[in-house]
Amino acid sequence: MPKKTNKTDHVLNLLSTGDDGGQTEESVVTVEKESNQEDLAETIKNTLEQEASVEEAEVPKPTPKKSKITEKESVQEKEPKEKQEEYKVINVMDILVREKVRYYMQTMEMCNCSRCTVDVTALALTKLGAKYVVAKQEEVSPLLNFYSRKFEEEITIEVMKACSRVMESPHHVDK
Repeated sequence: MPKKTNKTDHVLNLLSTGDDGGQTEESVVTVEKESNQEDLAETIKNTLEQEASVEEAEVPKPTPKKSKITEKESVQEKEPKEKQEEYKVINVMDILVREKVRYYMQTMEMCNCSRCTVDVTALALTKLGAKYVVAKQEEVSPLLNFYSRKFEEEITIEVMKACSRVMESPHHVDK
């Protein structure tokens, strides 16, 4: 068996007591032969149980405190958390398509009723798919500008196709 050093003693002390204390105690370790393994195991078990019971006795049990939190204090505690969570999930395609739909519907001289607008938007978004990003509120505008340039051609093509389909068979009732 390897020789026990001060480092080993220090680590064992930390593990058993959890206290560094800046000092290391000299401990005597006796190594018994294998024939006494059951006795050794029993001794170790008893020692650990004694140490655990001493630690339980030393640790004071926390007493539940009754706190009287008013509704105003509760709201004040929630506000900082809400301010920390300024991130938003944004469907970039949805925003960009909705910005372009009205323009292309007017350009193609089609009906601008709410049903036709929603139909064109739904058809275009179905073909384009979603593009979700997570951003802070102040980062939304620059992100929209970036993605607007990146997807401009695709959005234009799909919105124009959607406008054509809705013009061919509108779902609104003519008055």
